[in-house]
Amino acid sequence: MSDQVEEGDLDHFVSIGLIIRGKYRDVMEIRRVVREKVAMLEKARVIYGTISSFPLYVVQGDDWRRLKGLEKQLGGEKQT
Repeated sequence: MSDQVEEGDLDHFVSIGLIIRGKYRDVMEIRRVVREKVAMLEKARVIYGTISSFPLYVVQGDDWRRLKGLEKQLGGEKQT
């Protein structure tokens, strides 16, 4: 455990974002193992998972809202 983490901090809900690049067979195995382990935990779940040959990026919520605001200002994707 890191020196920066206090005991009470371990009970706070947090998120994790991982981007793993490798051979498809290896990535499939990693996904299987992660889903298996998460299924054994009482209060954790996989919210979204994807495998892609295109580059993937992890963006935090505040940054995502800022990007969506810029898109709207620049006349990007129309919301219905």
